[in-house]
Amino acid sequence: MSKQKTILITSFHVLVSRNILLAPFLSLLTARGFRVVLVMPKKKEQYFRTVFEGPNVIVIGIPNLLNRRDNFFKDIALAAVRTEALSAMRHRNMGIERPFSQRIFSWAPFVRRFIPFLYRIIMPHHSYHAIFEQYKPDLVFSTDVFSANDCRVLLEARSHGTPAVAMVRSWDNLTTKGGFRVVPDTLVVQNEIAQEEAVTFHDIDCTLIRVVGIPHYDNYAKEPPHSRREICALLGIPEGKHFFVYAPLGDRIMKVGTVVHRHGYDEAMAKLLDTLLPPDTYLVVRRPPTDTVTIDRSVLSSRVVFSEPGVRFGEGIKGIQSSEMGKDDDDSLFSTLFHSSGVINPFSSLCVDAAFLDRPIIIPAFDPVPVGYWESLLRLQQFEHFRPIGESKGVALVRTPDELALALKRYAANPSEDAEGRAELARTECFARDGGSSQRLLDALTEKIT
Repeated sequence: MSKQKTILITSFHVLVSRNILLAPFLSLLTARGFRVVLVMPKKKEQYFRTVFEGPNVIVIGIPNLLNRRDNFFKDIALAAVRTEALSAMRHRNMGIERPFSQRIFSWAPFVRRFIPFLYRIIMPHHSYHAIFEQYKPDLVFSTDVFSANDCRVLLEARSHGTPAVAMVRSWDNLTTKGGFRVVPDTLVVQNEIAQEEAVTFHDIDCTLIRVVGIPHYDNYAKEPPHSRREICALLGIPEGKHFFVYAPLGDRIMKVGTVVHRHGYDEAMAKLLDTLLPPDTYLVVRRPPTDTVTIDRSVLSSRVVFSEPGVRFGEGIKGIQSSEMGKDDDDSLFSTLFHSSGVINPFSSLCVDAAFLDRPIIIPAFDPVPVGYWESLLRLQQFEHFRPIGESKGVALVRTPDELALALKRYAANPSEDAEGRAELARTECFARDGGSSQRLLDALTEKIT
């Protein structure tokens, strides 16, 4: 009788549980007879036990082991890659915790290929030795190859001679997270754009890359869990009313240096949309699951409603940043988008969700209040990962409030407009809309198990 195979899976980022574990992928693994060991931050252990633990699924919360050496490698990795996105992020101090390090490590691009070698020499090799000794995984699946915690797990796997598959977690990571600290045996990406970026910006051997699509969207390749009547009731929208969804930038995205609410983009855009929406049409402002959105709701009419997803682990902004998207949150998002008249999306990945579901997409390419170029939305829209969206024939790229008003009216009257372009955008960004991404991911993992 053959020994049961064990796969250790990481879940350190707040969206991994929704994007990977709540997709069909986990049930496919266990149905094939694999034993799964899930590791996540200690504070989330009970939540994961409640949601995921069961036959052949073991949940282990682990303490935070990160230290200055992890910070050093994160900083040098960020400095080692030159992209439009990272250039803007350095200028704005956006998503870079220690901006001064980018000047100190300005020479890092010249040693980018050696960073994994230095990481292997300098970092401790036995951060999770006890877990590996107890469960003896046959494979490690890192769900976020740029995460400092995942890098530690990948290094542990190498120390034990355990094969490792790692995933690029999000569409922007290859151009915004810097260089690799650990190169896995197999790199999983969601589309051919990411495959090219891995080769071009990171010198990853193309034979190591597997394109699988987006497992999260396997759940979207079927009927939505809520009817139009049900989702309107959940959102607080009168039955029979049409609605658009606005995807705010969020406070962290618009942070410029230490100034967070300098021009109030989201509030100004919400106020503008409130005045431009067709009569009897509502606006759903959906807060990003890990960010705050500063909008004075008292200046908006009653037809602007707010959706605030996430299971929080703590109070205030720290609790929001460490939240998890549960099944109810994702069901609500799916149904909201499916039954909407379209999405107004300046910069978020919700435009990819909308393309997959064939919902109209409006991209505002202007600032509702005057700002300088480096603070402008237009600078963000030059990031490599977002550029294909603005260039797509499946979106309405609007450059003035008048163009925005016309797009709202057009899509409200005819949601099928630009459907052909949206289908091509979905193919480009999602690789496939066949509901088979979880199976392709499983295939990428099992080919490494002997």
